[in-house]
Amino acid sequence: MANRSGYRVSLKRVRQFSQQSDNSYRKQDSMCRRLNHSKVYFLLLLIVLLNQGCTDVVSGTDRGEEMRTQRVVGGPCEYKSYRGIATITSVRETKENQESRGGLPCQSYVVRFSFSSDEKIEESYGNVGGKKYTLKLTSSWNPGAKFLKKYGIEAGRNFECYLKVITRGTCTPVLFDFPTIDLGDDFEFKEIRK
Repeated sequence: MANRSGYRVSLKRVRQFSQQSDNSYRKQDSMCRRLNHSKVYFLLLLIVLLNQGCTDVVSGTDRGEEMRTQRVVGGPCEYKSYRGIATITSVRETKENQESRGGLPCQSYVVRFSFSSDEKIEESYGNVGGKKYTLKLTSSWNPGAKFLKKYGIEAGRNFECYLKVITRGTCTPVLFDFPTIDLGDDFEFKEIRK
């Protein structure tokens, strides 16, 4: 019986120890879970803060500077100009309704031109000889009849023109500048909208 009672006592002690360690384990597990949640929240906060700091570093600006200046998309760009002549190759009426795109609710015209220059164009993507281009207003609309009349635009007519070829930046690679034609002159649009 001594063995049996000793056995019972030790079995009792094992159960008590087991309960104590089980309770201790539960407390530790609960604490670990709370710590893990705290760690996760802390890490997420840290990641968000670091990410915000990194975007400012990568963009090369600080918040104050960004608020003071407007961002330039695709720029700043630099162009090399080549002087030449734009020859109007065709002027034809279009059936396109520009009013649906916020344009002129009047008849518009597709004006095509070619460019030639005596200067040697160094950039390969600037070789525009033999190609035809469409003359568009700054608003991307086709010009109307009054615009054509105001600037004397008709087939066969030559205009001074500058071919601008990009040398730095990611803007439009080739542009045409007409010193005697104001492509931003939207007088027709203003007259019709009155």
